[in-house]
Amino acid sequence: MENAKETVIDKQKINYKEFLKISVNEEHKCVAINVSAREFKKQKDYTEFYAYVDKLMIKCLRYAKEKFNKDTITILADLAGFLIKHVDYGFFKHAIPYFNDRFPDNMEKVILVNIPVFFKACYNVVSIFIHHETKEKILFEKSKKFKRRFGSSKFTNNLDEIDDSDEE
Repeated sequence: MENAKETVIDKQKINYKEFLKISVNEEHKCVAINVSAREFKKQKDYTEFYAYVDKLMIKCLRYAKEKFNKDTITILADLAGFLIKHVDYGFFKHAIPYFNDRFPDNMEKVILVNIPVFFKACYNVVSIFIHHETKEKILFEKSKKFKRRFGSSKFTNNLDEIDDSDEE
């Protein structure tokens, strides 16, 4: 049974161009990585994922510095279509310290939108690995804290030219 599960995981590939896109919010002067959670696929090895995200983060941070003179970015995670079968606790257990070590203090905020019913339970499990100061930066779209900070402001201008660039 375990081999069948591994085979299914091996055959699924994350479409990074659909999973992660770059956008800008002029009103709040921030660059964001838009995460389309429905595109996430469990992997046995996330090496390729981390390499792609590293490249994208560097490009976003460079653009944020040039455009807004900021050393931070926002993560906008759209959880529409994210199902319980997509949850990979092992991924989150390793990803959180990885990003804390690789990009410390580069996250302005994380905004979670279109949150499925089961997500709060998953978040409660994963949140034990998240530093207290980082938790303060996580905003849920329906919270008063989110509405106070962001209101109805939108992220626009998908920056495909940054996504497709090979420069480092």
